[in-house]
This record gives sequence, C-alpha cells and structure tokens, in this order.
Amino acid sequence: MNTNLRNSLLLTAILIATALVYWTGLHGDFVLDDYLFIVTNPDLHIHALSWQQLRTAMLTQATTPVPRPLSYASFALNFYFTGLDPFWMKLTNVVIHLGNGVLLFGLLREVLAASRGADRDQQTADRIPWLALLVTTAWLLAPINLTAVLYVYQRVESAANLFVFAGLWLYATGRRGQLSGKTGGVWHIAVGLLGCGAIGILFKEDAALLPLYAFLLEWIVFRFRDGCAGVSRGMVAFYVVLLLPAITGTVGILHWVMKPTIWAIRDFNLEQRLLTEPRVVIDYMHWTLFPSLNQLSFYHDDMAISRSLLSPPWTLLAIVGVLCAIGLVFLLRKRKPLVALGIAWFLAAQVMTGTVIPLELVFEHRNYFASAGLLLAFFAAIASMKSSRTTVRARFALLLILVIFYAGTTSLRVADWSNPLRLAWSQTERNPASARARFQLGYTLVGMSEYRGDSKLLAMGMASLKQAAKMPGASILPEETLIYTAYRTRPAVKVDPAWWMAIQYKLRHQPFGPEDLIAIDTLTKCTIERVCAPDASNMVPLYLIAIQRSPKSPQILILYANYAVSVLGDLKLARNLLAGAVLLEPRNSNYQRSLRELEAEIKSQTITPKPTGSVAARMRPRNR
Repeated sequence: MNTNLRNSLLLTAILIATALVYWTGLHGDFVLDDYLFIVTNPDLHIHALSWQQLRTAMLTQATTPVPRPLSYASFALNFYFTGLDPFWMKLTNVVIHLGNGVLLFGLLREVLAASRGADRDQQTADRIPWLALLVTTAWLLAPINLTAVLYVYQRVESAANLFVFAGLWLYATGRRGQLSGKTGGVWHIAVGLLGCGAIGILFKEDAALLPLYAFLLEWIVFRFRDGCAGVSRGMVAFYVVLLLPAITGTVGILHWVMKPTIWAIRDFNLEQRLLTEPRVVIDYMHWTLFPSLNQLSFYHDDMAISRSLLSPPWTLLAIVGVLCAIGLVFLLRKRKPLVALGIAWFLAAQVMTGTVIPLELVFEHRNYFASAGLLLAFFAAIASMKSSRTTVRARFALLLILVIFYAGTTSLRVADWSNPLRLAWSQTERNPASARARFQLGYTLVGMSEYRGDSKLLAMGMASLKQAAKMPGASILPEETLIYTAYRTRPAVKVDPAWWMAIQYKLRHQPFGPEDLIAIDTLTKCTIERVCAPDASNMVPLYLIAIQRSPKSPQILILYANYAVSVLGDLKLARNLLAGAVLLEPRNSNYQRSLRELEAEIKSQTITPKPTGSVAARMRPRNR
C-alpha cells in the first residue's frame, strides 16, 4: 500500500477514535464562563445573518479587555443555527480539535523531515511516519486538552491555535521548499506567519506567540540556512525586523503590570506569581505526560502561592527544574533537535500566561499548544535511543500503551463532563480544599432542586454552599447564592443576616476579584426584578465597599447606577455614576448611550424606574 494512503487512513481512524472518545461529553451542560460570555450575552443571540448583528457580536462588551471578535462571531453563528444548545457548540469545538490534529500531523511530518539533515541520529529520522502519527494521536487524546474542547468558551484557545498550527505548517513547508530550491517559499512563510498570525489573534491573543514558535523552529531545525548551505541573510533580517515590535510589546506589558491597581483583583503580587509559576509549569509537565484523574481538575484554586524561594520549600526546586529545561534546549539543539524543539515550544507557550500578566495561576487549557511540544520532546527522546530492532519494537509498544492510557483517562473525564451533577461531585471529591469546587456542587444541587422548599437536593445544596462560604479563599459567591436561593424558596428558607455581614467582611478584607463582581451583579438583578427584597441597607454598602476596593472598575458603577434608577429612583445619582463609568472607559459606546438616555430623561423630568441600559445585563454570569 502507498505510504501516503496508509498514513491518511491511519490518521482518519485516529480522528474517528478521538470523536468517539469525546462523543459522550457533547451531552453535558455549559460551565462557568460559558454563562457569562455566551448564555447570558444578548449580543451573541443573533436572529439574522446581517453584518450589523455580526458586528455587534464581534464587538461585544461582555468580554475580557482584549477583543476576540472572531471567537464571538463563531458563538453567534452557533446560536443562529442551533440556539443555546450546548451539544452543537461542543460539537463545533470537537471539529476544531480534530482539524488541529490534522494540522499538527502535517506540521510534524514537515518538521521531522527537515530534521533529517539536522539530527545526527538517523534512527529518529527513519521513524518519521509512525512518530508523527503517535505524537498526533497522543495529543488528540491527551487528558490535559479536554477543557479546551468540552469547555465551550475555550474555543477561543483551540480556534486560535488552529491558525498557529496552520501558520507553522506553512512556515515549515516554505522553508523546506527554499532549501530544496523550489519557488514560492517566501509566500508560504509570509502567509503562515503574518496571515495566520493575524487571524489567530482575532480569536485569542495567544496566537501572538506564533512568531516565537517559528523562530525556535528556525533556530533549532532550519538554523537560518539557505539553499547553498550558507546563512540566509534574508531570514536573519526577517527576524530582526520582527524583534522590534516584540520588544515594544514587551515594554508596554511590563509598564502595565507594574501598576499596583492591576494586581488588586488577585491575592498575589507580581513577585509571588513569578515564584509560583515554575511550580505550575512542573505540574503541567506531569499532567501532560503522566496524567492522573486525581490531579487533573477544572479547579486549581487550592494551589499554594509561593511567598519566597523556600515557601513552599519546593519552589526553589521548581525554578531549578525550569532552568534545567531551558539548558536542555541549548544542550540538545544540535544532537537531538526534535527533543530540543519540543521542550522549547512547551516553555515558549508559557510566556504569555505563565509570567507577568496577572491571570489566575493555573488553567489546563493553557497547555493546548504546549502539550504538543512536550509530547514531541518525550516521544522523540524515546525514539532516538539507540538499540536493537527488538527493543525498538518494545519501545514502540510502550508508547502505544501510553497513548491507550491517555484515551482511557480522557474517556473517564469525558464521562464526568457528560452530566453537570457528576462533574460537580467529581471535582469536589478530587479537590476537597477547593472552595470553587465545593461552591459549584452546591450551586448545581440547588439548581436541580428547582427551588422547591421540600427538596432534599435543596437541603444538600444549601449545606454545600454554607461549607464553601467558610473555606479559605472563598469569594462572596456562596453567600450571594444562599441569599438568592432563600428569596426564591421563601418561606421555606429564610435569609440569614450573617450572610450579608459575611459579604461585607470579605469585600473589605479580601482582594476584589471577578467572582465578587459576578455576585454583586446577580444580587442587583435579583433586586431589580423584585425577586430579592429591595433592601438598600444591605445593597448600598456593597456598592460603596466595591467602589472603594476597585476604584478603576466601571462595571461596579454601572451596577450601582442600575440599582439607583430601578430601586432607589435616584436619577441624579445614577447620572453621576454613569458619568464616572464613561470617564473610566470613554470608548465604551454602551456607557455613553446609557448616559445620554438618562440625561434626556432627567431633562424631561420623566422618572421611569427601569434599567439604564443593557451593559449590566450582558455581564450576567449564570442563567438561573
């Protein structure tokens, strides 16, 4: 059988097997950010394929500060064709994942072929076909990549990397063409880096790392050679030009992260994050190569923060481990380029999310590209060992068993994700110290009780929420949900004044984070809709404390403005709050429109208790 045909059939079988592994998980529900950014985001709920509606979806304000227009356009198209059915949105993610597998296989074949002239160990080069297939299979079925597939919102990650893989494939193809004297290589490189990079960034900013990945590929495998075995001055000049915007961007980011207000929403500072992330990176390596169900989790808020080199004591060891990994890249660059490239790609993928930017410390989906590099390094290291034909077959069997282990572990995780309650239970059992996991279990149980006062699920949910509220590091979400549930189920459940007091205490003494904003938003909506009592003595202090703790947050001002109009009937207070939001975000058209409408209402002396706009509604975290 023709080799290409055989490889195509094998790749097709691998894709089908991956789809079957993930199939059960398509029947699961939305989770966390899915509600905030998709389910309760009216900008994405388009009803016509018009440019105006698509543009609104692409420019939605219910997002992170960095725009991701193509990701939101894809969510909007999903809604247009299939509504808010998570099955079809998750299926779209699986298709993207399979597409990435095809692109990764193509990329690996090009890289492995290019390494023939660079790798002193010809045995590795001779095993190119099966090595590319094995790495691709392992990556498609790697348990650490599950959240980038079944977590609907993390399409931003997988779709961005669709163009990262495509860009690198085009780059490798172009460079191999140049070295063999073919024409068109420059266009492949330009389209791969500039075209695919630009499109990928519109899905998620992580795609900005594409030039770095390409540079590492060039430095380690192609080595800036030209077709005559000399140094390609064009390629050297090309990367010198790319270096200028990279330096500019780095300086801008460093200037931004030095502002104290940037870290106000976190319970760690810049120094502590830099100390902690090496431990996280070591965990990523473990979870990628040797995954365990007890360690792989949706919640990692129980990760201890490194306060110094010896607190916790393994902080210094982790830093040394990362430095050793960097050293291996230089040591193996000429002797084992595939291993060096894989390690370099893994480490490079951590540059944006694992260094100075004040993101949360741990999330598995950040390894969607990184895991491909690590698996390449590991499998290439095994394949490059010199041995007899018998031991080669034994190592091949061992790697095949490892791939099957990945498939089995992922299947078990998929089973958890197929049912909201099963997912909540499993996350709590595997993360007993995670306040988020405990909260999600309580929230899920309460939701399944349908707020029936005599339901056992309601009692179990309330107990879980109370336990979550008392756990170290817990946000105000448990107390907010307890209050909301009490109002929904009254008179069966009464509101405990201690819950309001606990909220105020946490807002005053803990970093004000996104979860606190979500909780205040939900309480605002609950009060405006008259589900919760319009208790100004409890609500107003929350706004005032939040404004004091996060003075640069326009969202708090918007929520308070909605409450001022709809509950207090104080239009002048609402106008002042909206004006403050506009000052903080002068380019936000929603804020400006709401302010103009309110000023016109004040001028006409018409006081109508209604929300001041759709901004607060777009921030709704969950569909209750």
